Amino acid sequence: NSIMEYEKLAKTDFEKHDIRKVVLCMDCARALAPACHCFKILKAEYLVMLGHYPEAQSVASDILQMESTNADPLYV
Repeated sequence: NSIMEYEKLAKTDFEKHDIRKVVLCMDCARALAPACHCFKILKAEYLVMLGHYPEAQSVASDILQMESTNADPLYV
């Protein structure tokens, strides 16, 4: 339930164009479900939107190291 709340909050914050809060929600959701790479990928995408390219690249690289066949980090 907590993860779903973070997802809902992230969607609301995204609609308000408050990307920093969305990144925070992705961090909180990822803390609850560390094996789920989707939150980490979403965080990287939102970091790109904020212009934080080195940090987004670092997050994407981490995912590629753990899961080399995942194309989502390459997209980011």
